[in-house]
Amino acid sequence: GRGGLDPRAPAFTVAALQALCARNKLWPIKTVLCDQRLIGGLGNAYADEILWEARIKPRRTASLMTAEEIARVHAATATTLAAATAALRQLVGAGPLRGEPKREFFRVHHRARKPCPRCGARILTESLRGRSTYWCPACQP
Repeated sequence: GRGGLDPRAPAFTVAALQALCARNKLWPIKTVLCDQRLIGGLGNAYADEILWEARIKPRRTASLMTAEEIARVHAATATTLAAATAALRQLVGAGPLRGEPKREFFRVHHRARKPCPRCGARILTESLRGRSTYWCPACQP
């Protein structure tokens, strides 16, 4: 197929993620997660949320990540997408989805200078390869 791995599909294993990380030598992990040719449909906001959940800095070089770090990102992908799906269902409720609902359930994305919900440190933001990126400097060292 044209698109990357579906992060919700059984084929998206820890080993598959490890292979994607190893293949792209100098890429930050956030870039790997956002590249639609590698992983389909995650996008910028969910990548920030996944890396916050996994306690991994967005700039961490993917090919240098330990097996344990990759396993954390893999697990965080499943929990983040499941939580987002549940939260969006609650937001939309019975009515039809009109446009993009405001995703208030994000913990770090678009929350620059607000306190991290986990540790209270202020969320930082920067541009990473052209994408606005949000992370906690304390939880994601």
